[in-house]
Amino acid sequence: MVLKRAVSIDDCICDVLLLEYAKRRKLKQLTQAVKTRANNLKGLDPRDQDSFWLLIYEVWSAPELRKNEQHLLADLKSAKFSFMRF
Repeated sequence: MVLKRAVSIDDCICDVLLLEYAKRRKLKQLTQAVKTRANNLKGLDPRDQDSFWLLIYEVWSAPELRKNEQHLLADLKSAKFSFMRF
């Protein structure tokens, strides 16, 4: 599938938009592929995660963000802050 290959582009905004598209179209395999990409970032140094901050914000829970030293994002997630509106 062409859309799954787009996940391998390794671009944060592309991944976030693909995730939203997949959710709206109920494309479970694509949703899972994007979430897997985000989850593969767990355990990396927070500075290595920084270029994917929006993706991890959209996918990870507040406790997961906190555990991965993304405290500001965890606080915003707990407050139900939204960076994107469709």
